[in-house]
Amino acid sequence: MRNALPAVAVAVLLAACTSKAAQPGDFKAFLPANPGDRIPPICTVDNDGNRYTLAGVLKLPDASSISDGKTNLDFFQKLDAEKKGDGESFQVTVESPGDINDLWKTAEDVKGKGYNTKEGTIYEDSLVIHTSDGDAKAGDALQLTVELEAIKNFQTDAISACIVKFVDATKVK
Repeated sequence: MRNALPAVAVAVLLAACTSKAAQPGDFKAFLPANPGDRIPPICTVDNDGNRYTLAGVLKLPDASSISDGKTNLDFFQKLDAEKKGDGESFQVTVESPGDINDLWKTAEDVKGKGYNTKEGTIYEDSLVIHTSDGDAKAGDALQLTVELEAIKNFQTDAISACIVKFVDATKVK
């Protein structure tokens, strides 16, 4: 047991040292450059695992679904006069519950949809985003930290998808 403690300490220190510091992100770099493109310019092998901070708001997408405790939220730079996302957005993957509240607890008309799946209606006013300085609602101004995950095609090694993961958020006052 005496040897286990130093090994655990080394593992914790290595994990702390290898996590990358967040750098300011350019919102437009997270959007595909041309119509028809699927991969945004920021999604490269060199940026895989990098963390970025961006200012904006998180909203439920029009078609919200939850699978294996994960869902996607739309990230906009700002809201319009009707409190809807203004302009282009990209999706951020969040854990539910964890990064946000358990959306299934607030869902209405929940029914089975096949093997191990279900569907229901989720309303945006029930979304609670857990930030490092308290809870926020959909549409609240946030400083968001995200991490990129570049998904490569196993045959060609070309990037076939890019996942933007929620890391942390703080409320903008």
